[in-house]
Amino acid sequence: MSAMAYGLLPGQSIEQAADVIAGESEGARALPILPQRGVDSDALATTLAFIKELPVDLGPRGWVVQQRPQLATMRLRRRLRDDLDAIEAQWGEYSQLKLQICGPWTLLSAVELNNGHRILADPGASRDIAAMLVDATAQHIHALKQRFGAHEVVVHILEPAVHRLADGTIPGTSDFDVIAARSPKLLGEREHDFISQLRAHTEAKILLDVGSRPLMQMLNLAAPDALVFSPIAAWHWEHEQLDGLADWLGHGAIACTGSEDPRDRATAVLNLVRELGYSAETAAAAIMLDDPTASSDLLGASKVIAEAREASRMLQG
Repeated sequence: MSAMAYGLLPGQSIEQAADVIAGESEGARALPILPQRGVDSDALATTLAFIKELPVDLGPRGWVVQQRPQLATMRLRRRLRDDLDAIEAQWGEYSQLKLQICGPWTLLSAVELNNGHRILADPGASRDIAAMLVDATAQHIHALKQRFGAHEVVVHILEPAVHRLADGTIPGTSDFDVIAARSPKLLGEREHDFISQLRAHTEAKILLDVGSRPLMQMLNLAAPDALVFSPIAAWHWEHEQLDGLADWLGHGAIACTGSEDPRDRATAVLNLVRELGYSAETAAAAIMLDDPTASSDLLGASKVIAEAREASRMLQG
């Protein structure tokens, strides 16, 4: 059982965010991401910043792949370096870190090629850039271990795009750029390839986060170490989705988000696990994460991280 910060925090100061993470987290410390600083500071931008072979620039709809590094590319990389310098100054050496990245489906859906189409529309480019993401993440993890003297880096993969991909609702960049729906089977198999390769390079533990609505066939095929979801939201899932989660618990772990009262949250996790036919020991092995949308300031974020830590301790007994 452990508790970790989710990683997305409000505010503009990386130093203050690092201080909150250090003061309230338990176990692995999440490298903070501050999306309120702008489009070059969200999870997608932070991921693009360490893919050295993928120069990008900001276009009218978002990030666009370029032939060579642009000023925007250099700003992304400089911000990442400066942020890590500031975090290192706050933390010094620390043995366990948590790195949050955008997964391959979300990256390929959000970024355009310089011909005006999403990467996802080009199968060859999609394969190449997904491979770049594996290699770049592995290199980044190695650099983080050296910088912080860490022996473990947990990778928290964000894949908010998979639901729209499954539904076929991601728009193309023009009437001639149709993004076809992807089956949950294909989504899961490609995610599994990414996770397997990343594990082979780094031996990292992998959390997979697709938001509050599950896509259990995809998640079971992807086979991360833990699924990220809200235990409160899970009570509103359909029976098929709960059956999929029950199957998952036979061989995997769960990472639960939320900002509820610690006692209520611990009870919700315990009741859900028991309802699915598992013992209290399964609940006690859950990873607790705070809710990144629960706070508008760092003081509030500090409180919900502490609540996650307290819920973790309650489940441990």
